[in-house]
Amino acid sequence: MKQTTNSILDYPFSDLYLSKDKTYMTGAKMDPNPTLVPEHLKEEAKELFSLCKSSAFDQKKDELTLNHKETIFRVSLMESLSETIYVLRRMPKNVLSLEELKFPSSYINMLSHKDLTGLVIVSGPFGSGKTTTASAILEKRLRLFGGVGISIEDPPEMPLEGKHGDGICYQTWAEQDGFANATRKAARWAPDIIYLGEVRDAETAIEALKASIMRLVICTTHSDGIETALERIYALASSQGLPDDISGLLASGLSCVIHQELKQRGQEVYPSIKFLWARGEASTRVKQLIKARSFKNLGSEIQEQLNQIMIKDRQKKRVD
Repeated sequence: MKQTTNSILDYPFSDLYLSKDKTYMTGAKMDPNPTLVPEHLKEEAKELFSLCKSSAFDQKKDELTLNHKETIFRVSLMESLSETIYVLRRMPKNVLSLEELKFPSSYINMLSHKDLTGLVIVSGPFGSGKTTTASAILEKRLRLFGGVGISIEDPPEMPLEGKHGDGICYQTWAEQDGFANATRKAARWAPDIIYLGEVRDAETAIEALKASIMRLVICTTHSDGIETALERIYALASSQGLPDDISGLLASGLSCVIHQELKQRGQEVYPSIKFLWARGEASTRVKQLIKARSFKNLGSEIQEQLNQIMIKDRQKKRVD
C-alpha cells in the first residue's frame, strides 16, 4: 500500500511557490519542473502562505527567514501581474561541512591554513550553493582555530549563531542598503572572520577590501566564472575609488576565488568547483594580472594551478 505523505516538509523540494490559491514545488522527486502540491497538503500550504504574509507584514520586509515546524526557510516576496507569491527555499538544519559537501580535499587543505587572511570570494549563479559553501568555510575555521566570526546577511540563512568548537559566531542582519555600514561596525568588534552574505554594491565592495587587509573576509557574489567574479568586485569598488588603487588593493588582499555550480550524477547532486589561489610564491603571476586588471587572462593560471594539484594528488596516491 502506498504511504501518504503527511506534510509538505516530507517532500525533497528545493523551492516552494506559495500563492493564495495554488502552491507549486520545484525539485521534488528530482523533477526540475514545477508541480502542484498534492490535494491533501493544500491546507498546510494555505497555513504557510498566511504565516509568510503575516511575518512579512510584521517585519516590513520583502526578504526574511521563517521557522515552520522546526524547518528554516528563506522567504522572498514576489509580486506578479496577477497575484502575490512567496518563494520559499528550505535551509539545512545544520551547517554542512566541506567534506559533506564533497569539496575537493586539496582545496579544503588550502582553506584550512592556520594563518589564512585576506579575501575569499565564493561565486556562482543563483541557487548554486554559495551560501552553503561560504558558511562551511567559516564554520570549519572556527572549529579548527577558534576565535570570533561575525556574519552580515540579508536575511540570515544558515544556523551559524553560537559556538563552533572553541570559536563563536555572531549572526547579524543588515538591510540591503546597510551592508557597508555593517561591515565598518563589524571591523570595530575585532573579529577574526567577517562573513558578508553578498557583495552587491560599490560601498560594500570597498569595505570588504579594506577589512581583508587585517583579517579573513569571506563573501559571496553572483558570477558565471572566476574571472567575472573578480571583474564584478573590481568594477563595484572602482566606482568609489581610483582604478589603480583598487586593483592594487584587490591584488594584495585576495586569498582565493571559488566558483561553483551544482551538477547532478544520477540521484546525487554535487558542486562542480573551479578554484584560484592567490597566496604564496605560486600566485605571483595571478597578482600581476589582477593589478593590471587583466582578469580575462586568468584562465591559464586557473588551469595551471589545477594541473599542479592533479600532479600532487597522483604523487600522493602512489606514496599511499
